[in-house]
Amino acid sequence: PHFLYNTLENIRGRAIIDDNPLIAEMTEALARFFRYNISKDGDVVKPAQEIGNIETHIQIQKYRFQDRIMFQICNHAGDEMLERCRIPKMTLQPIVENAIFYGVESKTERGHIDVHINLIGQNVSIIVSDDGQGMKKEKLEELNYKIKSGSEEHRTDEKHKGTGIAMVNINKRIQLLYGLEYGLKVSSVWNVGTEVEILLPFVQEEEGV
Repeated sequence: PHFLYNTLENIRGRAIIDDNPLIAEMTEALARFFRYNISKDGDVVKPAQEIGNIETHIQIQKYRFQDRIMFQICNHAGDEMLERCRIPKMTLQPIVENAIFYGVESKTERGHIDVHINLIGQNVSIIVSDDGQGMKKEKLEELNYKIKSGSEEHRTDEKHKGTGIAMVNINKRIQLLYGLEYGLKVSSVWNVGTEVEILLPFVQEEEGV
């Protein structure tokens, strides 16, 4: 990690000297993204940290997609909850990445990815939605079955290779930490879009997690 960070910082410094702010910003964002993913913060983090990581991820993606991706966070639970609650690390970024790769990337027009955060009783609901190509009923049922059963099998064709593996792993981690009543659920309509709901207990910092 130190070699990676030092190299990226050298690239950033060279870009600043050469008056190339775009490369400097890209390099800084990439270093920030790797630093979060590699850091030893434990299994659970603040939602604010996860949101910061996906905002960095989106920033990097926008260098490629420009204005083709519109991204917003809709926090209906309040800023205090983002600091007090705890969620498994690396929960949101793989789902947002799926929304880009399997959802909005194939659109010719602008795509939208929204993250809605709600506090429902003693549970936290985080919904990642996109207005991409969506999934047909058969594919949606297959994906939800994989998530529920914990199966990591995937199709061999390139279009669907690896589809669902990240979600299966995230669901397993959540259920190992909090129980079978929590985890992921995917809903989707072909040519309309996809929603992934993450249901978690409202676990607070003072509880020692």
